[in-house]
Amino acid sequence: MNTAQISPLDQINQTLKEHNPFAKPPFMNVNDVWGDGFVDFPAINAHASDLVFKALQNIQNGLYTTTSLLITAQDGTGKTHVIGRIRHQLQKNGQGLFVYVNQHNVNHPIKEQFQQKLAISLSKNGYYGVMQWQEIATLMAKDCHPKLKNLRNPQQLLTRFTNESNQTRVNGFIKKFTELYCNSQEVEDPDIVQAIFWTLSPNQIYRSSAIKWLGGQELAEKFYKVLDLPSQNQSFDTVIEILKIIGNYKELVICFDELDTVEAINTENNLHISVIIAGLIKDLFENLKKGVILSVIMDS
Repeated sequence: MNTAQISPLDQINQTLKEHNPFAKPPFMNVNDVWGDGFVDFPAINAHASDLVFKALQNIQNGLYTTTSLLITAQDGTGKTHVIGRIRHQLQKNGQGLFVYVNQHNVNHPIKEQFQQKLAISLSKNGYYGVMQWQEIATLMAKDCHPKLKNLRNPQQLLTRFTNESNQTRVNGFIKKFTELYCNSQEVEDPDIVQAIFWTLSPNQIYRSSAIKWLGGQELAEKFYKVLDLPSQNQSFDTVIEILKIIGNYKELVICFDELDTVEAINTENNLHISVIIAGLIKDLFENLKKGVILSVIMDS
């Protein structure tokens, strides 16, 4: 018969100090949503995240193309945790791309904020362990370049770029991809296509500059000249074109969080952030080709 072993009290106390289960704050933030150390508890609010993945499945099965979902719950009951689960499941199964929209500035134009959040979110790693921008750029390249039809994943294309030490040749590849894509697809703004292809660049500075430009930020002259782009492209039309391009290849899940801050009232029109975001969601829904828009808010 085995006898249970009981650790000495001082050893237990030392273990708790080194691995304190209560050291982490009892709430989630943006780092938890994007971070690799996400700890999931599937039993918590599984019905909510299941609803999103069911909607994605329905879209892939052709039942509809887009849908908008609203999750309401009491404060501290796991709303952001559900968003974190959705993001990590998408990264794991590759069912769609993920965009997270939070930390809203109620007194700054909401569409400009969304353009920046869209660009930042797509710069995060996705299913293949590379930026979601690079996933899209690879699918675009496969679609238009006859020699890239058999690419299995973005890493293969990124390796080709990395192995090319001549920056002039890299610039030429990006120009060629842009030309081929614009000749094969209906494109409103070729500069957006070119900026997306620049996310494949092995040069981290040029890659980051392209993402900033796609997010509506102004570039210094030395960067926008190399990328052969205008200095800035801050416009909701840019957002619409990006959504259109993504929709040609992947479903998109856009999650709006932190809509229930009591003091988030615009000083000019006296509107709450949730009302302002509702207008943005309407515009996005009308222009999203394939995907789910999810909003989480505290139950009133």
